[in-house]
Amino acid sequence: MRRRELNHNQPSNRKWLRAIGLLLALVGGLVLVAGLLGFFGSGGGEGLLPFAMFLGLPLLFVGIYLLKLSYLGALARHLAGETMPLAADVVDYVSKETESAVQSTARAIGRGLRDDGPPTTVPCGHCGNHNEWGAKFCDQCGKPIAAPPICVTCKTENEPDAKFCKACGKPIASAT
Repeated sequence: MRRRELNHNQPSNRKWLRAIGLLLALVGGLVLVAGLLGFFGSGGGEGLLPFAMFLGLPLLFVGIYLLKLSYLGALARHLAGETMPLAADVVDYVSKETESAVQSTARAIGRGLRDDGPPTTVPCGHCGNHNEWGAKFCDQCGKPIAAPPICVTCKTENEPDAKFCKACGKPIASAT
């Protein structure tokens, strides 16, 4: 796969940056060393030689900066090549390890969406008024509300007018 470059002179520019950066870094380093030797040397810091370190230090900095710029693209490509396989492995590991948890959560959400939940009202057998689930007497006629039938087979509480158990499907009449 061919890399698309924004600047067609980019390879030439990198070569120039590397050459000038190396030259400036070498000259700056030599001038800095000469200035330091002049300052700490036998001269005791007399003359103009010690001030060469103030010229060598910026030259060294600019040279190193140009070298950094010239190798930045190669360094970025190298780091991307080293880190992307690791990142892909981490994503694969996390997705495989959390797959069962995500699936069980999705199943639970699906069951919750499909399930109507427990009934909230129970009809009175005498007047047909809907009373709160679990009420023992009708709040309209005052007559006792029959307890909801419980399946003998699976012990599930069913709605009062149910003919079959909602859990196991057995007829409620056989449970009584």
